[in-house]
Amino acid sequence: MKFPRARILTALTLCSAINACGDATTIDSDRSGDDAGMMAAPLRSETPPNLLVFLIDTQRADYLGAYGHAAPTSPELDSYAQESLVFERAYAPASSTSPSHASLFTSTHPRIHGVWNRVPRGEGEDPIFPALSPKAITLAEVLNEAGYDTAAICDGGNLQENRGFAQGFSVWDSKFSGAENRVDRALRWLDTERDADLPFFLFLHTYQVHTPYLPEEQYVEQFADPNYRGPLREAWQRASSFWASSSGVRGAIRKIQGDFYKPALPAEGEAPNAEDLAFLKALYQAEIKQMDTAFGRLVDELAARGITPDNTLILITSDHGEEFWEHGQYGHHQIYDTTAHIPFIVRGPGTLSGVRRSDPVDLLDVMPTLLYWAGIEVDYLPPSMLGRVLDFGSKDAPGNYTVVGESNWPEHQWSWRVGDRKAMLFPGSGRATEVYDFAQDPGEQDDLAARQASWVESVQPDLQAWAEHAVQWQSDHQLAPGVRDWNKLTQAERDALIGMGYVDPEEIDGN
Repeated sequence: MKFPRARILTALTLCSAINACGDATTIDSDRSGDDAGMMAAPLRSETPPNLLVFLIDTQRADYLGAYGHAAPTSPELDSYAQESLVFERAYAPASSTSPSHASLFTSTHPRIHGVWNRVPRGEGEDPIFPALSPKAITLAEVLNEAGYDTAAICDGGNLQENRGFAQGFSVWDSKFSGAENRVDRALRWLDTERDADLPFFLFLHTYQVHTPYLPEEQYVEQFADPNYRGPLREAWQRASSFWASSSGVRGAIRKIQGDFYKPALPAEGEAPNAEDLAFLKALYQAEIKQMDTAFGRLVDELAARGITPDNTLILITSDHGEEFWEHGQYGHHQIYDTTAHIPFIVRGPGTLSGVRRSDPVDLLDVMPTLLYWAGIEVDYLPPSMLGRVLDFGSKDAPGNYTVVGESNWPEHQWSWRVGDRKAMLFPGSGRATEVYDFAQDPGEQDDLAARQASWVESVQPDLQAWAEHAVQWQSDHQLAPGVRDWNKLTQAERDALIGMGYVDPEEIDGN
């Protein structure tokens, strides 16, 4: 799998032209200096390290202690972060699982790869479930070709083989089981299945923090008001009992959300009372703490096997966050920072320890950065990548660049972030553009659109150019997604999507 150097440089040039990726970094291993005006390559280890991505689904950054959360949700991860490189301003390109993972695996925007969780069609028609184009070249594929043993241990839901995510993985294991189970499965792969003569790339994903919240009681007690006796406590208790005895029940997760939690939540357009909201947040925090316990055990088990920061680069991140009515909704269908701001913590050979950086990064940067750190030469890099190589050995925070985010359902939302300013656009819905200044308003509560109309007008050419280039990029690299409607899915695939609550069976026209 070899690609001409000229094609990857073309990709980086276009990336700069649409102002979506900032200053591209050359990836030449000889580190001979600037090439065509680009930055010199960062230092890296002579021996390709193992690579491990630990992705916590639905983990908003500001609910972790390392990102300022006051409650003790993540002591293990916080301790790990103290000896790591922490990017304070990391963003997801979308607010749902499928598009963000497709962006991480291909270093392209959702508008380009087109892999949304679901794409609604006309009334009475089945939704479409797009799949990653077989023409797309993934992070795992390149690493596999370069001699890495590759495995993905995932927690089910929308991370399915039929969506194209298994491309390049020698082992693909995706089933909803929880963080502890997924850690056990990953350790089993490390112990008995991988080729010990090769460096490895392990993608370890958990839905532990995703709805429906089913944390164990010991974790709930740490965050919930013991005197709360509202409907959500009963919903959690009944849901937990059902889940404990629901092995083999079709659509158990979807049934739990629908039968237990949904009746206890406010109707659409309404907000919960303070006590109910506090308990719902307590469940989310308890889920984080349970995940954090599993992460701490993972780190200890890795060290016991000699897998350490000296030979393994570990990236901790997420695909999106969770919204608790900060902007009128619950869940992760919008692209405000409650869902866009994610953790991004790195530790390994060549990375700085105990350093925090304030420059913006996003999931598109994962693929080119890990490939660079794996020692992949530029001639072997896919020309379709649009992310940057991040220098994990530098304290310097490069200048600002534009960060783009999108959500497609139930309405199209588009975010355009430049420095501390962010525009929220709502194409086709009739909602007015919103503008926020994060230096003064990190919670996005003071809409400045009326006062910054000239800035909104000034970025319109960039918005239009970005959209046009995205269409052209998809065409040039044959990245249009495959179309899979509901009727083409196997029963197991349907069960997985229903189980995670992404699909309401009542909306599937009799299926």
